[in-house]
Parts: sequence; C-alpha cells; structure tokens
Amino acid sequence: MTYEAAKSRLDDLFLALMYGTENPWLLTKGQRILINQERGRLLALPEVECEPRPVPESIEYIIAQVPKLIDKYGLTAIEKPIDFIEVNF
Repeated sequence: MTYEAAKSRLDDLFLALMYGTENPWLLTKGQRILINQERGRLLALPEVECEPRPVPESIEYIIAQVPKLIDKYGLTAIEKPIDFIEVNF
C-alpha cells in the first residue's frame, strides 16, 4: 500500500470515528472496534509485514456515507485528522 493510499484511508477511518462519536447512533461498539483494528494495521504497515485488515462491507458502507452525511447536515468533525502516518513512513 502506498503512502498516499494509507494516509487517505486513515483519514477516512478517523473521520468516520469522529462523526460516530458525535452521533452515537451511527456506529456500534463492535463496529468501532473493527475500524480501530484496521487503523492499527495501517499504522503498523511500515514496521510489520501485514496487509490491512479491511472492515466488512456493511461498515465500509457507513464509512463511505459519512462525508455525504456531513455535507447534507452541515456538520463538521471535531478536529482535522491527525497525521500519524508521517511518523512511520
């Protein structure tokens, strides 16, 4: 996975988690765990030879809908995604 692809995916996952924090009806605790597992694998990529652990399609759908929900309702995330990946790559 390239740096750009990993950074983009981390940004998407972070945004979904932040929006889910502001709107608890969006993600269950189990879904949040799966998203965080994927984030953890992405953050470990340069050091550990492993492929990312993608989330199930049902959660992927929610992640894809978050930017649309934000645009539709005029909501913003709490903060801009933190650039964790800069340290690792």
